Amino acid sequence: MQHSFNGIRYKTRADMLAGFAHDFMTGGGLHSPDQVAHLLAHLTDAEAAAEAFDNWDLGDMTHAEVEAAIAQFRADRPDMKG
Repeated sequence: MQHSFNGIRYKTRADMLAGFAHDFMTGGGLHSPDQVAHLLAHLTDAEAAAEAFDNWDLGDMTHAEVEAAIAQFRADRPDMKG
């Protein structure tokens, strides 16, 4: 089964959720790592997930999945990796 978000296809749902979290937290690549750090310092994972649901079309993603994806983004900080 293929999963897609924002026009991008992913092999797994986990990959799709990670892709969403990266896109959401980095503003589609427009936010600098410092801006992302500021967001992470001022939003809990639950607050960020609520904001995502308020402003993005997340299809069939659940609040728990989105919150977990943001928590994983926070832990991994993939935006900091070259």
